[in-house]
Amino acid sequence: MKALLSILLLLVLYVPTAFGQHGASIPLVTVTGTAEVLVVPDQAELRLTVKTLDLNLQIARTKNDDLVKRVFTLAAGLKVEGVDLQTDSISVEPEYQEDDETAEPRKFLGYSMSKRVVIVVRDVAILDRLITGIVEAGVDRLDDIDFRSSTLREHSDEARLLAVRAAKQKATAMAKELGQTIGKAVIISEEQLPYGSAANNTGLAGRVAVGDSVESTVALGRIRVSARILVAFELH
Repeated sequence: MKALLSILLLLVLYVPTAFGQHGASIPLVTVTGTAEVLVVPDQAELRLTVKTLDLNLQIARTKNDDLVKRVFTLAAGLKVEGVDLQTDSISVEPEYQEDDETAEPRKFLGYSMSKRVVIVVRDVAILDRLITGIVEAGVDRLDDIDFRSSTLREHSDEARLLAVRAAKQKATAMAKELGQTIGKAVIISEEQLPYGSAANNTGLAGRVAVGDSVESTVALGRIRVSARILVAFELH
Protein backbone atom coordinates (compact mmCIF):
# COMPACT_ATOMS: atom_id res chain seq x y z
CA MET A 1 0.00 0.00 0.00
CA LYS A 2 2.85 2.41 0.85
CA ALA A 3 4.43 1.64 -2.52
CA LEU A 4 1.16 2.40 -4.29
CA LEU A 5 0.76 5.73 -2.43
CA SER A 6 4.32 6.65 -3.37
CA ILE A 7 3.56 5.96 -7.03
CA LEU A 8 0.43 8.10 -6.90
CA LEU A 9 2.33 10.95 -5.26
CA LEU A 10 4.98 10.70 -7.93
CA LEU A 11 2.22 10.81 -10.52
CA VAL A 12 0.81 14.02 -9.08
CA LEU A 13 4.23 15.64 -9.05
CA TYR A 14 5.39 14.33 -12.39
CA VAL A 15 2.49 15.03 -14.72
CA PRO A 16 2.33 18.84 -14.38
CA THR A 17 6.12 18.99 -14.77
CA ALA A 18 6.14 16.76 -17.81
CA PHE A 19 3.44 18.66 -19.64
CA GLY A 20 3.88 22.11 -18.13
CA GLN A 21 6.51 22.91 -20.73
CA HIS A 22 3.79 22.80 -23.38
CA GLY A 23 1.45 25.19 -21.64
CA ALA A 24 -0.94 23.19 -19.45
CA SER A 25 -1.12 19.92 -17.59
CA ILE A 26 -3.18 17.13 -19.10
CA PRO A 27 -6.02 15.62 -17.04
CA LEU A 28 -5.49 11.95 -16.27
CA VAL A 29 -7.45 8.97 -15.09
CA THR A 30 -5.30 6.66 -12.97
CA VAL A 31 -6.35 3.07 -12.32
CA THR A 32 -4.93 -0.18 -11.01
CA GLY A 33 -5.53 -3.41 -12.89
CA THR A 34 -5.18 -6.76 -11.16
CA ALA A 35 -5.20 -10.31 -12.48
CA GLU A 36 -4.66 -13.78 -11.12
CA VAL A 37 -3.75 -17.02 -12.86
CA LEU A 38 -4.09 -20.38 -11.11
CA VAL A 39 -1.48 -22.90 -12.16
CA VAL A 40 -1.27 -26.62 -11.48
CA PRO A 41 2.21 -27.21 -10.02
CA ASP A 42 4.45 -29.69 -11.79
CA GLN A 43 7.36 -29.65 -9.34
CA ALA A 44 7.88 -29.77 -5.59
CA GLU A 45 10.65 -29.20 -3.10
CA LEU A 46 10.50 -31.54 -0.13
CA ARG A 47 12.39 -30.64 3.06
CA LEU A 48 12.89 -33.20 5.81
CA THR A 49 15.03 -33.73 8.90
CA VAL A 50 16.86 -37.03 9.37
CA LYS A 51 17.48 -37.48 13.11
CA THR A 52 19.17 -40.31 15.00
CA LEU A 53 20.01 -40.74 18.69
CA ASP A 54 22.54 -42.95 20.44
CA LEU A 55 24.64 -42.91 23.61
CA ASN A 56 27.69 -43.35 21.40
CA LEU A 57 28.37 -40.36 19.13
CA GLN A 58 29.99 -42.43 16.39
CA ILE A 59 27.06 -44.86 16.33
CA ALA A 60 24.60 -41.94 16.13
CA ARG A 61 26.61 -40.60 13.17
CA THR A 62 26.70 -43.97 11.43
CA LYS A 63 22.95 -44.51 11.90
CA ASN A 64 22.29 -41.08 10.48
CA ASP A 65 24.51 -41.62 7.45
CA ASP A 66 22.81 -44.95 6.76
CA LEU A 67 19.34 -43.41 6.98
CA VAL A 68 20.28 -40.56 4.65
CA LYS A 69 21.70 -43.08 2.18
CA ARG A 70 18.42 -45.03 2.28
CA VAL A 71 16.49 -41.83 1.52
CA PHE A 72 18.81 -40.95 -1.37
CA THR A 73 18.63 -44.49 -2.75
CA LEU A 74 14.84 -44.40 -2.57
CA ALA A 75 14.75 -41.06 -4.40
CA ALA A 76 17.21 -42.25 -7.04
CA GLY A 77 15.03 -45.32 -7.61
CA LEU A 78 12.17 -42.94 -8.43
CA LYS A 79 14.33 -41.17 -11.03
CA VAL A 80 15.26 -38.15 -8.90
CA GLU A 81 18.58 -36.84 -10.25
CA GLY A 82 21.59 -36.58 -7.97
CA VAL A 83 21.74 -32.80 -8.42
CA ASP A 84 18.27 -32.60 -6.86
CA LEU A 85 19.35 -34.35 -3.66
CA GLN A 86 21.07 -32.10 -1.13
CA THR A 87 22.04 -31.97 2.54
CA ASP A 88 21.92 -28.33 3.57
CA SER A 89 22.63 -28.47 7.31
CA ILE A 90 24.05 -30.82 9.97
CA SER A 91 23.79 -30.55 13.74
CA VAL A 92 25.04 -32.62 16.68
CA GLU A 93 24.00 -32.03 20.28
CA PRO A 94 23.60 -33.94 23.55
CA GLU A 95 20.03 -34.71 24.48
CA TYR A 96 18.66 -34.98 28.01
CA GLN A 97 15.39 -36.15 29.48
CA GLU A 98 13.09 -33.16 29.78
CA ASP A 99 10.16 -34.53 31.80
CA ASP A 100 11.91 -33.95 35.14
CA GLU A 101 13.88 -30.71 34.97
CA THR A 102 14.47 -30.78 38.75
CA ALA A 103 16.41 -34.04 38.61
CA GLU A 104 20.12 -33.63 39.28
CA PRO A 105 21.92 -34.62 37.25
CA ARG A 106 19.54 -34.76 34.27
CA LYS A 107 19.39 -38.14 32.58
CA PHE A 108 21.57 -38.22 29.48
CA LEU A 109 19.69 -39.79 26.57
CA GLY A 110 22.45 -39.70 24.02
CA TYR A 111 23.85 -37.70 21.14
CA SER A 112 21.34 -36.36 18.65
CA MET A 113 22.57 -36.17 15.06
CA SER A 114 20.36 -34.30 12.60
CA LYS A 115 20.70 -33.64 8.87
CA ARG A 116 18.41 -31.36 6.90
CA VAL A 117 17.73 -32.92 3.50
CA VAL A 118 16.22 -31.16 0.49
CA ILE A 119 14.77 -33.14 -2.41
CA VAL A 120 13.59 -31.44 -5.60
CA VAL A 121 10.89 -33.49 -7.30
CA ARG A 122 10.43 -32.67 -10.98
CA ASP A 123 7.70 -35.28 -11.51
CA VAL A 124 4.94 -34.79 -8.94
CA ALA A 125 3.46 -38.17 -9.89
CA ILE A 126 6.10 -39.83 -7.68
CA LEU A 127 5.46 -37.63 -4.64
CA ASP A 128 3.11 -40.01 -2.83
CA ARG A 129 5.46 -42.95 -3.24
CA LEU A 130 8.47 -40.88 -2.21
CA ILE A 131 6.85 -39.61 0.98
CA THR A 132 5.55 -43.06 1.92
CA GLY A 133 8.98 -44.59 1.34
CA ILE A 134 10.73 -41.89 3.38
CA VAL A 135 8.49 -42.46 6.39
CA GLU A 136 8.80 -46.25 6.07
CA ALA A 137 12.59 -45.89 5.92
CA GLY A 138 12.55 -44.41 9.40
CA VAL A 139 12.44 -40.63 8.93
CA ASP A 140 10.12 -39.17 11.55
CA ARG A 141 10.02 -35.55 10.43
CA LEU A 142 8.88 -34.23 7.06
CA ASP A 143 9.13 -30.49 7.54
CA ASP A 144 7.27 -29.09 4.54
CA ILE A 145 6.64 -29.20 0.80
CA ASP A 146 6.90 -26.22 -1.51
CA PHE A 147 4.93 -26.66 -4.73
CA ARG A 148 6.02 -24.73 -7.82
CA SER A 149 5.74 -24.51 -11.58
CA SER A 150 8.49 -24.88 -14.17
CA THR A 151 6.56 -22.45 -16.41
CA LEU A 152 6.19 -19.65 -13.87
CA ARG A 153 7.66 -17.04 -16.23
CA GLU A 154 5.05 -17.70 -18.90
CA HIS A 155 2.22 -17.53 -16.38
CA SER A 156 3.62 -14.34 -14.87
CA ASP A 157 3.63 -12.75 -18.32
CA GLU A 158 0.04 -13.87 -18.83
CA ALA A 159 -1.09 -12.40 -15.51
CA ARG A 160 0.69 -9.13 -16.29
CA LEU A 161 -1.04 -8.73 -19.67
CA LEU A 162 -4.41 -9.55 -18.12
CA ALA A 163 -3.80 -6.89 -15.47
CA VAL A 164 -3.01 -4.28 -18.13
CA ARG A 165 -6.19 -5.23 -19.98
CA ALA A 166 -8.18 -4.93 -16.77
CA ALA A 167 -6.72 -1.48 -16.12
CA LYS A 168 -7.70 -0.29 -19.59
CA GLN A 169 -11.22 -1.65 -19.25
CA LYS A 170 -11.62 -0.01 -15.86
CA ALA A 171 -10.37 3.36 -17.09
CA THR A 172 -12.60 3.20 -20.18
CA ALA A 173 -15.69 2.45 -18.09
CA MET A 174 -14.92 5.22 -15.60
CA ALA A 175 -14.37 7.81 -18.34
CA LYS A 176 -17.49 6.74 -20.22
CA GLU A 177 -19.61 7.18 -17.12
CA LEU A 178 -18.42 10.81 -17.06
CA GLY A 179 -19.09 11.31 -20.76
CA GLN A 180 -15.40 11.26 -21.64
CA THR A 181 -12.86 8.95 -23.25
CA ILE A 182 -9.32 7.88 -22.49
CA GLY A 183 -6.29 8.55 -24.63
CA LYS A 184 -2.81 7.14 -24.60
CA ALA A 185 -1.17 5.80 -21.44
CA VAL A 186 1.41 8.19 -20.02
CA ILE A 187 2.49 6.18 -16.99
CA ILE A 188 2.54 2.45 -16.41
CA SER A 189 4.04 0.74 -13.38
CA GLU A 190 4.02 -2.80 -12.01
CA GLU A 191 3.67 -3.36 -8.28
CA GLN A 192 5.86 -6.22 -7.12
CA LEU A 193 3.87 -9.02 -5.52
CA PRO A 194 5.08 -12.09 -3.62
CA TYR A 195 5.79 -15.24 -5.61
CA GLY A 196 2.65 -17.29 -6.21
CA SER A 197 1.15 -18.71 -3.04
CA ALA A 198 -0.67 -22.00 -2.85
CA ALA A 199 -4.40 -21.95 -3.35
CA ASN A 200 -6.37 -24.85 -1.92
CA ASN A 201 -3.17 -26.76 -1.27
CA THR A 202 -4.19 -29.36 1.29
CA GLY A 203 -1.15 -31.60 1.04
CA LEU A 204 1.37 -32.07 3.81
CA ALA A 205 1.14 -29.00 6.00
CA GLY A 206 3.78 -28.78 8.71
CA ARG A 207 5.34 -31.99 9.93
CA VAL A 208 4.36 -35.61 9.55
CA ALA A 209 5.15 -37.95 12.42
CA VAL A 210 5.74 -41.68 12.17
CA GLY A 211 2.45 -43.51 12.22
CA ASP A 212 0.55 -40.78 10.39
CA SER A 213 -1.17 -41.91 7.22
CA VAL A 214 0.56 -40.52 4.14
CA GLU A 215 -1.21 -42.56 1.50
CA SER A 216 -2.98 -40.28 -1.00
CA THR A 217 -2.50 -37.21 1.17
CA VAL A 218 -0.77 -34.98 -1.37
CA ALA A 219 -3.28 -32.65 -3.01
CA LEU A 220 -1.53 -30.45 -5.53
CA GLY A 221 -4.10 -27.66 -5.54
CA ARG A 222 -3.08 -24.57 -7.50
CA ILE A 223 -0.31 -21.97 -7.41
CA ARG A 224 -1.64 -18.42 -7.46
CA VAL A 225 0.30 -16.15 -9.84
CA SER A 226 -0.81 -12.52 -9.49
CA ALA A 227 -0.04 -9.19 -11.12
CA ARG A 228 -1.00 -5.61 -10.26
CA ILE A 229 -0.41 -2.80 -12.76
CA LEU A 230 -0.92 0.95 -12.27
CA VAL A 231 -1.70 2.91 -15.44
CA ALA A 232 -2.40 6.61 -16.00
CA PHE A 233 -4.31 7.46 -19.19
CA GLU A 234 -4.95 10.84 -20.74
CA LEU A 235 -8.54 11.86 -20.15
CA HIS A 236 -10.42 13.50 -23.03
